[in-house]
Amino acid sequence: MGLFRRLAVSMMSDDRLRVDKLTAKAVPEFLKFNMERNLPICDMPLHRGYFIFPSVQSFEAFKRTRGAEIGTLDANAMGVPLLRIERQFLTHGMTMISSEVKYKVYRYEVRTINDPPPYGGVDRDCTVIAENGQFKVYKYLFADIYKADKASESALKIAFIGGDNSDLHGDDNALYMLHRRAFRDMDTSIKGVNLRWHVRYSPLQNDHYKLALLNPREPSLLDSAQTRASKRKANITKIEPYTAVLGHYTSEAEDLLPGFIVKDADFIIGENGSPANIGIANIPELTVLFATQALVLHCIERERDENSRRNSNALMMSR
Repeated sequence: MGLFRRLAVSMMSDDRLRVDKLTAKAVPEFLKFNMERNLPICDMPLHRGYFIFPSVQSFEAFKRTRGAEIGTLDANAMGVPLLRIERQFLTHGMTMISSEVKYKVYRYEVRTINDPPPYGGVDRDCTVIAENGQFKVYKYLFADIYKADKASESALKIAFIGGDNSDLHGDDNALYMLHRRAFRDMDTSIKGVNLRWHVRYSPLQNDHYKLALLNPREPSLLDSAQTRASKRKANITKIEPYTAVLGHYTSEAEDLLPGFIVKDADFIIGENGSPANIGIANIPELTVLFATQALVLHCIERERDENSRRNSNALMMSR
């Protein structure tokens, strides 16, 4: 984020990052929140990909010790990231095909020394990264993410590896994120409820996405063609497309100076949980799924920045 954008943000109200905590009957029960969670996204230049931590306190603990105290972990596993995303190198030249994995997401989980590994019996990449006499921290493959481009849309499929959360993951154990090729908004759906990652156009650099609950009358890219046509026909007058704001992704508070560990962005999400859970233990599965999508957005935004810099440098060289 540029200095002009940061100056403009500093003069804005913090209320813009609020999360709606709704109790109305029309709001799905699983989206009724009692708290907010801030999950920092960080970059470690010596490591591939990006990490997201379960809380600011956990990120600060890791940053303070650079992970050196991970062997002193307890049941809450403070200072351990929640997820890590890695971009995969293309194996078919410069063309992405629908069967090729674009990203891999790894999850970290703490268990007692006597507990079985996560999803025991599932053939997956699962390793112990830290342990003491009482606890182990596992890192395992959580999801493969595929990209498919059509004439007017791009689709990302988050395919979960193993697990038993089909009510959140969908019938095919996957979540989808779709956007029109010329736009940055991403449509998604969980448990049949349509959501949208919406970013407002701004002449300044802007990567503030709001995760919003869609008005049932608002067409979604995940609707069938018939449903979309029916919604457009019914919306003779303009409607408010969003019912509630569930979360935010933004890099407005990123670290400006380089370092061994750099905060790149924040993901703020509503949650039905306990403020005491600031480590990776007892994080609601819905929060983990939204954090996975936030990491995907972060990769897309960083790739967009890289392409912009590359194009600017090419323009300068051509002069």
